[in-house]
Amino acid sequence: MIILLQELVNAVVAVAATLFLSCVFFTLRANKELSFRRYIGLYWPPLNAIRFVFGPSILFTLLAIGMIYVDEGLRQMVVHPPSIAGRIRVLGLGIEGIAVSFIQAFLTTSFAEEVLFRGLLGKRLTANFGFYTGNATQALVFGGVHVLMICQLVKPTSFAMLFVFCLTSVSGAVLGIIKEKYSEGSLIPGWIAHGSANAVSYVLIAFVL
Repeated sequence: MIILLQELVNAVVAVAATLFLSCVFFTLRANKELSFRRYIGLYWPPLNAIRFVFGPSILFTLLAIGMIYVDEGLRQMVVHPPSIAGRIRVLGLGIEGIAVSFIQAFLTTSFAEEVLFRGLLGKRLTANFGFYTGNATQALVFGGVHVLMICQLVKPTSFAMLFVFCLTSVSGAVLGIIKEKYSEGSLIPGWIAHGSANAVSYVLIAFVL
């Protein structure tokens, strides 16, 4: 229970820090007519946009799980205790372990990442350089940050770093396309897809591999 409370606190801190940073940039915005929700993308999309979350979520989950079986270095990386799945694995397959999986998946990681990369960064880059350049740039930054993050936890193989970079960059680009082309700029569908893929991956890696 202590670990669960710690994860809740960490999630609240991550969400609060993300929103605070967004508010700072919001106060400096050029277009003063934009509301904060529109500036970031935290508003409900058209209902038909939700259908676009399932395909990418399933695809990226299958790719991630499949490649773990191909490369031993990648497998050791994701089950290493400092990793999210590694920490969840220690808790065991119970209420606490599942709860931590969903807190990590939907709040600590996907919410913060969608707001920062597809919202704050992606929307500004798209507004200044056009959709294709802006979306590609935020996706590459997203991939690079993930490589740096895993290097802080373990010493990954070259293949593992390349795979993580490619997977996260492509997923970031796809989520950016869903946001701008099918969701009228809303982050909600991408957040659902991102969180769902993370949650399923964490549980499978922690309790099945």
